[in-house]
Amino acid sequence: MAIFLHLELGRSGQHQQELGASQAALGRAESELAETKADLAVKSNESERRRLVLVRAQDVLAKVDALLSSVDAIQSRASDLGAQGAVVASDAEAFTTTVADLVNYMIRTDSAYMDYGYVNSAIDQANSELSTLRSDEYTLSEHSGAYDKASASFGTTASAFTQSVRNLQKQLKKTAGE
Repeated sequence: MAIFLHLELGRSGQHQQELGASQAALGRAESELAETKADLAVKSNESERRRLVLVRAQDVLAKVDALLSSVDAIQSRASDLGAQGAVVASDAEAFTTTVADLVNYMIRTDSAYMDYGYVNSAIDQANSELSTLRSDEYTLSEHSGAYDKASASFGTTASAFTQSVRNLQKQLKKTAGE
């Protein structure tokens, strides 16, 4: 029995050493787990900040599309306005030429030799050209109104884009500062 007791005491000591080693390993594992959790919290926080930056960047990109569409609208309206302005100028030139020719004819021609058929035809032509010119002016006014609306829309869209960029800048500064 003394041998048995001696063997049991030896095993007990060995178990105590194994238990101590296991407890030390458990302590190291718990410490590593705590470090990993802390590192994970930092990485999660950083990941969330980056996600917020990406959300802001996505908002900016969406505003870029709207801004470009607004620029296209202004360019289109400006082109329409320019084309209609050219039509008005051309029709005004035709009207002015017709009236000038008529006035010159009437001033330079003796009333005894005046061709009243030509005079009446020129007056009819001037009236027709004046009617066309008034119609052109109305159309020009409509194009001007469309341009003004597109310009106002652009202003609104540009302001939204600017605000979106400012929000992104704030988010980037916040992310860089943390």
